[in-house]
Amino acid sequence: MASPYTIHIDQAVLDDLQERLGQTRLPDHLQGSRWGYGAEPSYIQELLQYWKTPYDWRKQEQILNKTLHHFTIPLNAIDLHFVHEKSKHKNAIPLLIIHGWPGSFLEFTEIIPQLVNPGEGKQAFHVVAPSLPGYGFSSAPQHKGFALVSIAKTFNQLMLELGYTKYVAQGDKCLSMYVVFALASYIFRPCLGWLGWATQAMYLCIVGGDWGSAVSKTPGIFHSENCRGIHVNFMIASPNRYNPRHLLQLANAFAPYADQFPLFLSADEIRGIKGLGHFQSQESGKATLIASTKPQSLGYSLNDSPVGLLAWMVEKFKTWSDRRHTNGQLPFSKDFLITNCCVYWLTGNVTSSFRLYYEVKHAHEGQQIKQYCKVPTGVAVFPKEICCMPKNWAEGFYNIQQWTVMEKGGHFAAKEEPEDLANDVQNFFKNEALFGKDFAQ
Repeated sequence: MASPYTIHIDQAVLDDLQERLGQTRLPDHLQGSRWGYGAEPSYIQELLQYWKTPYDWRKQEQILNKTLHHFTIPLNAIDLHFVHEKSKHKNAIPLLIIHGWPGSFLEFTEIIPQLVNPGEGKQAFHVVAPSLPGYGFSSAPQHKGFALVSIAKTFNQLMLELGYTKYVAQGDKCLSMYVVFALASYIFRPCLGWLGWATQAMYLCIVGGDWGSAVSKTPGIFHSENCRGIHVNFMIASPNRYNPRHLLQLANAFAPYADQFPLFLSADEIRGIKGLGHFQSQESGKATLIASTKPQSLGYSLNDSPVGLLAWMVEKFKTWSDRRHTNGQLPFSKDFLITNCCVYWLTGNVTSSFRLYYEVKHAHEGQQIKQYCKVPTGVAVFPKEICCMPKNWAEGFYNIQQWTVMEKGGHFAAKEEPEDLANDVQNFFKNEALFGKDFAQ
């Protein structure tokens, strides 16, 4: 049974944090390097000073406890933390909304009110936003092999415990196509070097990304009697190696001067596919592979250094967001960036959050996860997302019923463009032809 939960960090932990911040030893840097080598030194110094003062964790605790209803529930040996906001609207649909890494439930603070209490004529939702096991205020799994299928089972049990026998799910960010992990090792190995490299880029993106969409897809496969539809805003899909058009599209994307000659793809689709290559060469690299092979080793450093963890996360928030309308600056407040980091660091769940990469890589769930997802699927494509695959590739894995191309926004859509994402989710799930009228429990 779920119990109300109040966020409260022991004062001794906060005192230890302040002591560590005061003793931070910043690394040397090259003059003028800015963000080219990772997190910009001057910006991290600015955040560090703000973190020392005037940032106030107790104030953030108070805000989170006042504005959101928090609960915990024991499920599958996990003390699962979740936010549960019920709508007053009679036609409200239960919505399971799932975060990824380096985010948390904090990403949903703007979008939840729009989903729970929308304007006239818009679909309302009862929103359930859990913290992934081993993330934030959820305890970590204590045994090996707790990967996507186990998480989906746990989240489905959560919805049933809350009385939601029928619900829908939204995957914020993430690895919608974990299947590529299973396919990437052999699809194009005999092909030209650049073609094999393209597939390797897909593989690394799968190992190194977030989890929201991957987890949201899994209930749509294994618990479709309960999970009646899914919506994602990070779509990765592999081409069908037996489909000549798919192979021509992949060749077109990585051919010389592809942007000038989009023969089988649009220019936007080419950029979406090539984004995988950029991710592999510039944004993933060996650190992500460490998380999927030796997460404990990575945890010793980032669990010990709060500024180290902040720098690791902030660089991703900067690189994966849409900064075209913020004069190149991060579209996130200092309070959000630091509080999100605190949700990982103060709880001691840094290492367990990395461990999920290892579990997914070694769980051998590829054959299960790559099954066709029959439930209706909606996709929101944001222009500054890490990457996006062509719709006709995705249709081989999902029952896609809505595909919306957005004008602005990046990887952290719920935080960057909450209104646009909320509108797309509402427009999709209010489709009575797909979902009927009755989600009454």
